[in-house]
Amino acid sequence: MQQAQQEAQERMVQMELDAREDQQAHEIELERMKIEGKLAQSEIEAQRFAMAQDVNENEIPDRVEVEKVKQDGEIEQAKLALEREKMASNEKINREKNQTQIQIAKLKPKPNASPKK
Repeated sequence: MQQAQQEAQERMVQMELDAREDQQAHEIELERMKIEGKLAQSEIEAQRFAMAQDVNENEIPDRVEVEKVKQDGEIEQAKLALEREKMASNEKINREKNQTQIQIAKLKPKPNASPKK
């Protein structure tokens, strides 16, 4: 009789453990489903935000387009600045070249006028 009571008690303990495991598995599954739901909602919000960023609907966010135009403008400004520097450098070289030619001309002996007879 004691053995039957002990076996019955062991079965009850096992059933309680099984019930707890089932409950924990159920709670874990519910938590996973909540997380997946939040993730799906976040993805929808991100997609909605991306679509709102593309007013002209060319699948390129308008902020990216604006940034590209800004960068293109900066590149053009840099090219113009480089061209100005190049022109200034060429002008300086030409001035120095002219001054050098003038100095060389001053240093050359002038031909004497032929003596009058």
